[in-house]
Amino acid sequence: MSNFENCFKAGITLFSVIMLAGVCESYRPVIESELEEKLGRKPTSEEWNYFLQECYEKVKVNFQQEQFRRWSQKLADLKIIHDFVWKGE
Repeated sequence: MSNFENCFKAGITLFSVIMLAGVCESYRPVIESELEEKLGRKPTSEEWNYFLQECYEKVKVNFQQEQFRRWSQKLADLKIIHDFVWKGE
């Protein structure tokens, strides 16, 4: 994979995180009311920051899982090509 592709993917990930933060802030009243219901009280700013941090981690993990899925698929495809060339299958 080229440097350009790596930079592009990193940029997309960063953009996703920024968009997620913006969406979370715009939906904060809705999300906050749901959190308030679950907590039984209004979340503190520290808890809200923790919520945003967890959202970021979730996006990051999902991105890593997608990269791993693509890598696994590419490896499986290369194995099929290898077997086709060497074994005639």
